[in-house]
Amino acid sequence: MYNLAVEPSRIRIKGQEHAMDSTSFEDPRLRLMICRYVRLEPGEWTYSSGSSTGHRFISLPYWRLYWNAQPGARIHHHNRALELKPSNVVLVSPHTIFSTSNSRAIDHFYVHFQLPSFYYNVPTQVTACAVTRTLLDLIRQSIRLLNGGAPSPWRLSLIVRALVELALSTLMDGTIRMPRLDPRVLTALSFLDENLETDLSNALLAERAGMSADGFNRLFKAQMGRSLQAYARLKRLEKACMMLLSDSSIKEIAEATGFCDRYHFSRVFRRVHGIGPAEFRRTHQPPFIRRSKTPP
Repeated sequence: MYNLAVEPSRIRIKGQEHAMDSTSFEDPRLRLMICRYVRLEPGEWTYSSGSSTGHRFISLPYWRLYWNAQPGARIHHHNRALELKPSNVVLVSPHTIFSTSNSRAIDHFYVHFQLPSFYYNVPTQVTACAVTRTLLDLIRQSIRLLNGGAPSPWRLSLIVRALVELALSTLMDGTIRMPRLDPRVLTALSFLDENLETDLSNALLAERAGMSADGFNRLFKAQMGRSLQAYARLKRLEKACMMLLSDSSIKEIAEATGFCDRYHFSRVFRRVHGIGPAEFRRTHQPPFIRRSKTPP
C-alpha cells in the first residue's frame, strides 16, 4: 500500500516523487464558440465537399467535435467514410475539407472551438476516439444542461471545456505538435492577432519584437514556415471566414480585417478560396436545426 501526503503542487508517493510547478503546465488557450444538441432528420446533415449543388467546407479556422446518440451519419474525407456512432467522438481539425451525410434521423451533439494556430502544428484530418466513461458522462451533463432551457453559462462552459480538453488529450502524443517558439515571435503573433484591422507592416511587427525588420522576418519565416505578410493575410482571411458566418456586411468585414475596401477583400478572398465572400456565406449557413428533447 502506498502512503500518500498531498502538498501544494506536489504528490508524494512512498519511494517516488512527482512534482509540477507553474512553469511546467501548458495553457491550451482554448476558446469555445458554440455547443448544441439538435435533432437532424434524414438528409439534413448532408454536405458535399465538391458538388456544385452541395455545401463546401473551405478553410474554416476552427475545430469541430461531433458525437451522435444513434448510428446513421458519416463523415467522408480523403475517400474514406467514417461512421459516427455512440461509441466514438470525432474531432475535425481546422481547414479540413470534408463531406457529411445522414441516412436516418439522429440526435447530434457538436462543439466548435478554436486553438491558436501559431501554438499548435496540426495537420488537416478527421480523427475518431473511443468514448470513455468519463467522456460520455461529460457529454450527458452537457446535453442535460442544454435541454434544461437556460443552462448556467459558467457550469456549461466548464463541463464542455473539460470534454474538449479530454478528447484533445488523446491526440497529443502524435497528431498535435506544440513547437517551442521564440518569445519575440510569440510577442509579434499576439500583437498581430489583436490588430488585424490595422496596417501590419514588417517594420511595425519587428519593432514589437525588438529586432530589425530583415532579421525578424528571417526568424519568423524559419519558425512559422511563411513570411510575415503571408501569415498576416492568412489570419485576416481566417477572421473574415468567421465573420461571414455572422450578419456583418461585406464592407464591415473588409474594414475589420484590414483590407482597403470590399473590392480588394473580395479579390483576395476569391483568389485564395476559389469563391467570393458572398458565395462562401451562402454555402456555409448552418442547416435548419431543432433542439433534441430526449437526452441519451
